[in-house]
Amino acid sequence: MTIDLMLRSAREAAYRVLDTVVVWLEVDVFDPLNRRFPQADWKYVTLFALLLFPFFEPEGLRYAISPAVGKLYLVLRLAATVVIGLIYVFCARKDRFSLIAFAIAVLMFASTVVNEGNGRAWIYTQCFCDWSPLMAAVLLVAYARKEHMIELLWAIMIVTGVLSVCNTISVMGWPDGIAVGSREPTNFFGHKNASIDLILPSVGCSLLLDTSRKRRFSVRSATFLVIGFVQCVLTYSATSVVALVVFLALVAAVQFQRARSFVNGLSCLAAYLLATALLVWVKVQELLAPLIVGGLGKSVTFTGRTFVWDGVLSIMDSSHLLVGYGASLRFGLVFNDYLYNNAHNFILHVLVSGGLLGVVLYGALLLMAAVALYRHRHKYSTGVLVAVVGCFLVVGLMESLITVSWPLFLALAYYWGSSKGSMLDDCS
Repeated sequence: MTIDLMLRSAREAAYRVLDTVVVWLEVDVFDPLNRRFPQADWKYVTLFALLLFPFFEPEGLRYAISPAVGKLYLVLRLAATVVIGLIYVFCARKDRFSLIAFAIAVLMFASTVVNEGNGRAWIYTQCFCDWSPLMAAVLLVAYARKEHMIELLWAIMIVTGVLSVCNTISVMGWPDGIAVGSREPTNFFGHKNASIDLILPSVGCSLLLDTSRKRRFSVRSATFLVIGFVQCVLTYSATSVVALVVFLALVAAVQFQRARSFVNGLSCLAAYLLATALLVWVKVQELLAPLIVGGLGKSVTFTGRTFVWDGVLSIMDSSHLLVGYGASLRFGLVFNDYLYNNAHNFILHVLVSGGLLGVVLYGALLLMAAVALYRHRHKYSTGVLVAVVGCFLVVGLMESLITVSWPLFLALAYYWGSSKGSMLDDCS
């Protein structure tokens, strides 16, 4: 009797502990005390997580341990891309958005072939690393949109959330980064500016999952957001800090249904294009010097970014204006006696890589996603997507957005309105 009582007590205590974890995570896939949460299919969550994690390589780990880690992730990324492609071909409905994303990846490879020929083999590997995330992300969301969007959100949140926690531990232990042979000290996930690629997906997916539970903001979402701010503040990435402040402002705005008529996909895209024109061509930053230098602690060149912007525009001659340089100029942009590995601006990086044709194709994706967000602007979950996409566009003013996080949310923005996840949004 005593042993049976002890076993029952131990089992009950274990269930209580698990239930506490469940309540904090708002987990839908495990319900030990029969709270009747809406269920997600754990098999698909696992599948999506396995397909996604090769695209989130912790570069600091590669530098700290061995280059073999990078080669392993490259092989896994290639395998994941092939599997996603097969799933799309045989199981997903084809549409303009996904086909355009595929066309962009093909264009970037073709442009690399034209410019590189039989030259450096590693350039083709770099081209794959740069542009396979766009294709893979869009094709995966295109497959999941009807029946498995909730599972995809869980997979994205789990992968990026775990990595975000690991990166925070790294940042708290070594705030100045770890000198491991790269040009600048690195954190667990890589350069300090890369943290945003973990923060936005983990917080954004958590908020979208909250809407399926008829709530606006959970403890889980708040925790991921605090973790993100800790990373950005301790390492001080000005771009990421500004982006997160904008994100909070947008999330606050979309809490009000009337505000969603103004804070929508089209307005965010228009604001981004205007900001790009003012920064790259008008040089408005020179008029904002007191704010940039005094408030953000940065120079009006944005740590040399204006030099590479001007340089990229200067090399777009008639022979490269249409299809660009592909990946042949990656790690080869030398301006003002400094080597840049990318254009440090979303539009300019697409331009130098794929020329005007690349800008038109990627512009079509942006416009289609913005129109989809505008069409469903009155839903709170759409407002959350507007906040995340708008935040990525802020980052795109200073970075090239050649990661998997950005196209994942661009595709979510386009497909969300017709997805099962959107239908579960009961928040007014």
